[in-house]
Amino acid sequence: MTSIFPMVESMTSFYNSETFTKLNDLETGLYLESPLYVYDIFKTEKAYGRIVQEEM
Repeated sequence: MTSIFPMVESMTSFYNSETFTKLNDLETGLYLESPLYVYDIFKTEKAYGRIVQEEM
């Protein structure tokens, strides 16, 4: 049986993130980006504890 807890925990983590705050801020334009782009920002935030611009 699959537990729903990891999904709820993941959603809570995203909803409480700086990425989600910026996603909901119309001035950032982040809502226009692809889900994969937003996910990459979120992964970076989780790795560094804040949003950082990674070098290409």
